[in-house]
Amino acid sequence: MRLFKRVGIVCRLDDKDASALALRVYRFLRKRGVKVYPEIEFARSEDLADGRPLHDLDADLIVTIGGDGTVLKTCMV
Repeated sequence: MRLFKRVGIVCRLDDKDASALALRVYRFLRKRGVKVYPEIEFARSEDLADGRPLHDLDADLIVTIGGDGTVLKTCMV
């Protein structure tokens, strides 16, 4: 039994390291059968499927990769 069935990913787009790590997390979770929903701008920048606007991330867990601003942006929605 999985604790999280749907995971959203939000990352800082102007930081290459953050984007690279977010992409690794995305692929890691998908390989394990988790439904992953990247935030729409991240999905566009990496050509990923299932991108969703931040306010529409219907997830059990949201992973934020970046910094304080990324966390605050995610929490404010």
